[in-house]
Amino acid sequence: MADEKQAHTPEATRDAALDLADAHGRPVAGATVAAATDLYADAAGIGLPMFPDFLEDNLRIVTSDSAGYFAMADAPPAGQR
Repeated sequence: MADEKQAHTPEATRDAALDLADAHGRPVAGATVAAATDLYADAAGIGLPMFPDFLEDNLRIVTSDSAGYFAMADAPPAGQR
């Protein structure tokens, strides 16, 4: 019996936009914002799962502007929180 992979149907996307602020309400300029269905990140960087068969190709990365605003088109609709 041959190995069968299920056909993958891409998920819908959404647009995301937000003003980033620190605990004192000041804009956070130059912040890296990342979104993906499966995303692993810490202060050292952004990583993706090591198993490409289960990897969605939907990583989006943007940087906030001087006013702390970012906009991300085609962000995944859901992911790990």
